Amino acid sequence: MIPMSRKDAKLLTLVICSLAAILAINLLYFPLSVPWMLQRTGGVPFLDMVPLRDAAKTYAILAALGATGRQNHLHFIWTIDLPLPILFGSCLYVAIRDSADRAFGVPNAVGRLRWRAVAAAGADYMENISNSVLSALYPNRFPFLASVSGLLTLTKFSLYGMCILIAISLFSIAFVRHHEARPRPAPNSAKNCD
Repeated sequence: MIPMSRKDAKLLTLVICSLAAILAINLLYFPLSVPWMLQRTGGVPFLDMVPLRDAAKTYAILAALGATGRQNHLHFIWTIDLPLPILFGSCLYVAIRDSADRAFGVPNAVGRLRWRAVAAAGADYMENISNSVLSALYPNRFPFLASVSGLLTLTKFSLYGMCILIAISLFSIAFVRHHEARPRPAPNSAKNCD
């Protein structure tokens, strides 16, 4: 077995934890998981799940959730969803940094793309705060905040998606460069004597 470097172990741990969290929250059935919450709201999605919604759509969702659904959404945001942006942002930050280092060997401009992961986590937290305010103060209406909340959801998904594509692209470049740099066996120079 090839020993794993500390750097690789850190990245692998972050990837495993992030994937486990995403899969558990979206596929397993437990209090405040997505399947559990959707069952209790009759299939009405939470604000976090609907990008690029305007104020009218935001308030339609809040009304359809009802008091219990809005309360569950708040519990989800301030319990399960509280550490997730840090986990996802850290995972993507490290993945982009490490893949850029593997692809190009030295810190460069490509490595600075890792800060998009920090921006994604920041947008996620801003979205959570705006959704919390909208849910907690409902039926009071704040149309501007409701519209911004939808833009923050779109921004969050876009930035996380961009970071995933950047990391995969850089790891692919690193993989190709690594295999191109491997020494190839010399052609057989022995003459065939028949």
